[in-house]
Amino acid sequence: MKKKLWRIAGGILGALIITGALSLYFVWQNQLGKAPDLDPANRELWKSQAYHYILETDYQHVTLYNYTASSVLPFAYGHMEQDGTVWIDKLHGNALLNLFMWSPMPIGRFQNGELIDDIGYTKHFERIDDMPEAGINRFSKDPVQSFETFWRIFDENYALFEIHPADWKKLYEEYRTQVTSDTSDKELKRIFKEMLQQLNDGHTQVIVGMKGISSKAEEDPRTMFYRNHSKEIKEIIRKTYFPEGLNRQLGGDIRYGLTEQGIGYVAVDSLDHFDMKEVNPALDQVVQHVSGADRIIVDLRLNGGGSDAFGLALASRFASGETLAYTKTARHDAEYASFLPPTPIYIEPSEQRFTASKVIVLTSRLSASAAETTRMAFGELDNVTVIGETTYGIFSDMMFGILPNQWFVTLSGEKYTDASGTSYEGAGIPPDAEVIYTEVDLDAGRDPVMAKAIELAE
Repeated sequence: MKKKLWRIAGGILGALIITGALSLYFVWQNQLGKAPDLDPANRELWKSQAYHYILETDYQHVTLYNYTASSVLPFAYGHMEQDGTVWIDKLHGNALLNLFMWSPMPIGRFQNGELIDDIGYTKHFERIDDMPEAGINRFSKDPVQSFETFWRIFDENYALFEIHPADWKKLYEEYRTQVTSDTSDKELKRIFKEMLQQLNDGHTQVIVGMKGISSKAEEDPRTMFYRNHSKEIKEIIRKTYFPEGLNRQLGGDIRYGLTEQGIGYVAVDSLDHFDMKEVNPALDQVVQHVSGADRIIVDLRLNGGGSDAFGLALASRFASGETLAYTKTARHDAEYASFLPPTPIYIEPSEQRFTASKVIVLTSRLSASAAETTRMAFGELDNVTVIGETTYGIFSDMMFGILPNQWFVTLSGEKYTDASGTSYEGAGIPPDAEVIYTEVDLDAGRDPVMAKAIELAE
């Protein structure tokens, strides 16, 4: 009897193991990122002006390719809604990245060769009949092909060689001889890392699985201070100014409330929400709760970036009229300093907005990317004062590419300038008044930046 029970238990356990394995297999396959089946009768190819993208679509499914003079490879798959909105659902071939780090993302509305995103920036495409001829048009383990594609993606697209002045052609000569068909993945990673660190650009990396090979040799100590102590900083603010707690939106990425003095506080800790159908209602809830405040503090110190559209939508709740926020352009030629004409990006006042006479914006060295374009936008509003520290200094969208070995690269393919034409790429935007948060302040349970903001608001 005991043996029979053990056989039954063993059979059940075996069935569970098989079921679990099959479930994991199907989850893995679902997250792997594969080309959709396009309707041949409706299939079209569109080649971008700048960016080196090719969009393949039947107006239901979408495949995005990146191409160079010697390669053309698919890197992302998605779908198109009836109004032309293109969603990137998965990246090619990386199940771990898709499962744990990637969420479906809208990249704009595609109509008649124009892909217009949520900030009004347009990527222009021209219809083509066939894919460009390329020697590298399928995935391969060949390290030489991956090196060549890696180098060309940057040579043909990287927009900031004048700001991060690596001699990219000289680097090719130096490292190409180190790569052969026998080069190991470990060696190739080392080579890419050494080349990327010549750029020292926080938006530039190689992604292998879920690990990034960073272009930054080391992080700024002030960036690390805010990153390492974000929980303590939040708790000090709560205890000091909001003992009953703060309201939250978007999973806690927006925290807001009123101080005892009636000063509004809106902390946006992440702009990593790309669906404006979710963002706008959340911001409207914040406005309704804090709308009575005549003085408002907007805290961007813990914000590492995300969606420019989210940042503009936030600024639009404080604008009384259409205001030029910044301009944006993309690298457009073999010449490193050749760019498309800049596109002006505007703050459009929201129907639901604050009427505060005084707005204090807080920034730090952790305020990066879309948090910096948000700071740019706020800087153009007349009633805004910015305090804290200089921002991180990375503005361009992260342009994605893929190598034949299925490693991803990201790079800065664009240039942003403020309304007066000044670029802060690599340097960051300084505040109107600098206030440094120190370890001594943290240990004492005080926030000198918030204290200064309260003082200015009173």
